[in-house]
Amino acid sequence: MGNQKQPQLVAFGELVLRLHSRNKMRFLQSQGYDAYYGGSETNVCVLLSRLGILTDYISRIPNNDIAIAGVQQLRSHGVGTENIIYGGDILGLYLQSQVILCVHQGLFMTDQLHPMQV
Repeated sequence: MGNQKQPQLVAFGELVLRLHSRNKMRFLQSQGYDAYYGGSETNVCVLLSRLGILTDYISRIPNNDIAIAGVQQLRSHGVGTENIIYGGDILGLYLQSQVILCVHQGLFMTDQLHPMQV
């Protein structure tokens, strides 16, 4: 690797796109959605990179703009992405709405959909 420093952590995982409804609304009511990228291993790499630890993330993702936007987000946090392989058709998708169902003594419960593949 020449003069490049070796990562202190290398993680293998699935890059997941999370669509989050805006304004605490259900998906059918929302005027738009915010996109966040994550996944357990991805989140660990981002956190450790923010703490100054060299990390590298390894995955296989589709070669399209949506997946590449996730890679750019990882890079913006200092996560190494040089070993990501591009190919296939599936990017994990996680849907989340922030509908407040109950407010009782400062306790908030939210409505949440489960992970799925698209």
